[in-house]
Amino acid sequence: MASPVNIVYVANVSSVHTRKWVGHFAGRGHQVDVFSLEQWPAAPHSVRVHTFVPRRSLNLPAIVLQIRRLCRSARADVLHAHFATGPGLWAALSGIRPFALTAWGSDVLLHPGRSRRARYQTRFVLRRADLLTCDAEHMRAAMARLGADPTRIRLVNFGVDTQAFSPERRDPGWPEQLGFPAGAPVVVSTRSLLPLYDVGTFVDAAALVAASVPRARFVIIGEGEERQNLERRAAQLGLAERVRFLGSVPNAELPRLLASAAVYVSTSLSDGGIASSTAEAMACGLPAVITDFGNNREWVGEGVGGFLTPLRDPATVAARVVTLLDSAETRLRFGRTNRLTIVERNSLAGEMGKVEDLYRSLIGGSR
Repeated sequence: MASPVNIVYVANVSSVHTRKWVGHFAGRGHQVDVFSLEQWPAAPHSVRVHTFVPRRSLNLPAIVLQIRRLCRSARADVLHAHFATGPGLWAALSGIRPFALTAWGSDVLLHPGRSRRARYQTRFVLRRADLLTCDAEHMRAAMARLGADPTRIRLVNFGVDTQAFSPERRDPGWPEQLGFPAGAPVVVSTRSLLPLYDVGTFVDAAALVAASVPRARFVIIGEGEERQNLERRAAQLGLAERVRFLGSVPNAELPRLLASAAVYVSTSLSDGGIASSTAEAMACGLPAVITDFGNNREWVGEGVGGFLTPLRDPATVAARVVTLLDSAETRLRFGRTNRLTIVERNSLAGEMGKVEDLYRSLIGGSR
């Protein structure tokens, strides 16, 4: 193995994306430090987490100063921020080079349109980065329109641990554990319960599916501000006994739940590249019914790995789910296709290998 790289991440450690990247590089023997506003009690022993706790409110100069000090003490070879707003801005203002930035989606697709200030800050961060990564062509184009140097942008997916997320994790007894009838086909959503992900359309579609396939049951995994509204809506539609809201599920438990479902649904109104939740379901061998947004069509072929639906269209979502529930052979065929797609194009090991090469190229260039 080549010499270890000293990496300082500025990122939200409560996010599974951050934890996957950090855990991978720490496991590869690199020195990893993380600067975050959140605590990470169960961080790997080899990862040093530096938590900034504001006394009263966020103090931008203090945050920037602490990042500078951390990079000096850690002898950082590269400073890597995840998300263009917040962590990206702090890292850009620190002046530490080389500086890499990974955009997640809404930070470059939605945030710049909120105000002139938001657009200016995003442009500033993108122009300061020596390396930019994203996971979709439409994100690359949006970043270029905001002033990013196109030659510095690389496509890198967030990656899925395809050994953990696998059809082999299937638990046939899972429906009964939730109080559902034995063998009931489960339709699952794992998007956060926020307006952006429009899980309300999933709930409305569930009522239509239940009318056609009474044996079907539904599981919603995720937390967010819309939970009470969604639970209320499910009760109004007569789904109280057919839907389970499981809230946040530990990442170690998620593969078993996904692999045990029959169909995965995402009704999100916006995605950067392929959503990690969608990719994880695909890796578990599930057919997918997802909104036709961004580059989702490049991952889930219509009638090949699942179906793509218009935004906010519960009737179409329901019709596609019913089609899949009516044919075990189609579900199996689509699921195998999706599994192969993720293994070949979005494995964690493969994508992080790209990032490690990019780090070494950055370090060589800066020296």
